[in-house]
Amino acid sequence: MALLSSDVNAGDDILATHHNTLIDDIEQHTHDGTDTAKIDFTANPETRRLNISPADLRAGVSGTGNWIICDVYAGSSDANIITLYMGITLPQGAIVTKLSIRWYRDDAAAGGLCDLRRIALSDGSSVDMAVADSNSSAGFHTVEDTTITSATIDNVNYTYALAVTADPNDNANDVKFYGGYIEYTITEPLP
Repeated sequence: MALLSSDVNAGDDILATHHNTLIDDIEQHTHDGTDTAKIDFTANPETRRLNISPADLRAGVSGTGNWIICDVYAGSSDANIITLYMGITLPQGAIVTKLSIRWYRDDAAAGGLCDLRRIALSDGSSVDMAVADSNSSAGFHTVEDTTITSATIDNVNYTYALAVTADPNDNANDVKFYGGYIEYTITEPLP
């Protein structure tokens, strides 16, 4: 039995026991029972960002060097190659549109590489979704990748991670990772 607005008086308490019927009634009737325009309960696409802080990175088994992670940057502490990792959690169905990373580099032979990866739960195989490589100029640089592979997030079959590799060449200060963000679009309402 549907609860119609004509059955409710001002001040009455309403306990919805059948959500869809109540929503249908709200969409179709006014207090006098005449038909009205329906309310659109769909969400509009919304762009959001997941910030990537160097302080969230963790050491992995890759690389040969020692590392330093602080609130400002991450990098090698002894001029050897290091790889640091961070788990990434995005909403189911989100569409990744950009990986934007901030690097510092002061040696042409030094380099940094940041990969956003999708890892299959079934067998552990991974695919690079986006790659932000430090460029060859000295100083601070923001590097972005908007050509995203397998851009739709599927948390049922995959996990996601960020891998940051720093190759400082001959000086620990030659390349540093200063963070960045992952930009994504959602089309479903989120809590």
